[in-house]
Amino acid sequence: MSDFRLGTVPSSSILYVYSMRDTIWPAPAYQRTSDVWPPEKRQLLIDSIINGYDVPKLYFHEFFPAKDVDGKRYKYAIVDGKQRIQSIFEFIEGEFGLAQDTEYIHDPSVKIGGLKYKELAREYPDLKNRFDGFVLPIITIQTQDVELIEDMFSRLNEAVPLNAAEKRNAFGGPIPPIVRDHASLAFFKKKLPFNNARYRHFDLVTKFLYVQHRNALVDTKKAYLDEFVRSFRSDKKEETASLEKEAALLGQKSKVVVDAMNKVFVDGDLLLRSVGMVLLYYWLFREALSAGWANKLGRSALLDFEEERRVNRVKAEKDVTEAKYHLLEFDRLTQSPNDSVALRYRYAVLRHYVGPAKGRPQIPGEE
Repeated sequence: MSDFRLGTVPSSSILYVYSMRDTIWPAPAYQRTSDVWPPEKRQLLIDSIINGYDVPKLYFHEFFPAKDVDGKRYKYAIVDGKQRIQSIFEFIEGEFGLAQDTEYIHDPSVKIGGLKYKELAREYPDLKNRFDGFVLPIITIQTQDVELIEDMFSRLNEAVPLNAAEKRNAFGGPIPPIVRDHASLAFFKKKLPFNNARYRHFDLVTKFLYVQHRNALVDTKKAYLDEFVRSFRSDKKEETASLEKEAALLGQKSKVVVDAMNKVFVDGDLLLRSVGMVLLYYWLFREALSAGWANKLGRSALLDFEEERRVNRVKAEKDVTEAKYHLLEFDRLTQSPNDSVALRYRYAVLRHYVGPAKGRPQIPGEE
């Protein structure tokens, strides 16, 4: 069993934590993503601290020994609470002030609305000292196994379980870094009409890599993706080198396909609004590159296919016997985006309308 202990940061007053800020790693790879706080939320946190309200616990991963990252040496990494810590530090550094309507509930005659940290120190030094001495509820996690950290948060963190993609990001091995690298490509940053909240891009990249690895449209359910990522890990040095080489090659092949897709789709492309369709498009571009017709694969053909589906749905509403069954089935199977049978059927239908006749898979049931 992996060693796992909880502790606290000694003397975790705001001023002490600020003084040790250079030893705190703000963004480790396994950290849960979160939206950047708007000014109002940051101001409310500072208001709460000054007025002595409780604030939610912060969780730090404590390193023994200290960890070197990009030339910096860290004793802690923020696992949960990055926005709270950043807001506190930014207030101290004068990047924002209190909201204009902020009140000090213990003495309404004290006018602190709009004050920045230095102004608070000058006009109300006792309140500034109260802020500096506020003890942050920091829980430290002492373990070498980051998966235990993620499991802890699936149970405790605001009652919101980590999703599969967030957990996989912490699995270790060569696949998670490749996933993160892919997610920084222009296709994911610009072309997809949805952001990387809850690691949605990471999940999609993992599916790309997995079908590339299996050389087939296979089940992309959680259990299979988890096993795929774990399969590239090894405790044996000689195996690790081989697995890293294999993973790097897999990443290179996938990146070629993603780059080809990036040239065809437009920014915020609504053709990509469905994750299930994006995976089919990936497989389409992969085949096109392999068979030599990628230069003939344009966005207009994909738009035409969408129009065929729309017209078919209209026909079905009037008289289902006049509609094309395979297109209706294509639409129905969108509800099973991770099922291999559904993926293969839908891809066969897509290829019936897009790309050359040569190499088209037979639509099941229409042999």
